[in-house]
Amino acid sequence: MTNVLVIDDEPVFHSLVTRALERLNFTVSYAENGVSGLSMARSLKPDIIISDVMMPGIIGYEVVRSLRREPEFAQTPILMLTAQSGLQDKLKAFEAGADDNLTKPFEPEELAARVNVLLRRGPNDANCKSRCARHSPR
Repeated sequence: MTNVLVIDDEPVFHSLVTRALERLNFTVSYAENGVSGLSMARSLKPDIIISDVMMPGIIGYEVVRSLRREPEFAQTPILMLTAQSGLQDKLKAFEAGADDNLTKPFEPEELAARVNVLLRRGPNDANCKSRCARHSPR
């Protein structure tokens, strides 16, 4: 089963993400801020991480940077799900290490499609095994 970690301080988005991904039979866990998100990522080792940007404590960009510095998360797909829709905000997400960016509000079908694409390109994909091994940080 695919494990998803959602890091977002707004509970309404927890239910929206669940609704978007439940038809895919994913297990979804939630953290309500960046600090607990980092802790849960380390303990759960999710297949994909979805993070908001604006949260109390550590913002999403810093969460992504912290995770990308850890070898075990170098290839984990990360999607930024945020209300910030400006070009500079999207570029910040990619510069921090996010693989994709989706603006709130979102269509559930689009979130599900983006998650599926990221998982197909992730380290657990059979087509990625050798490619990811060649490009993983040493």
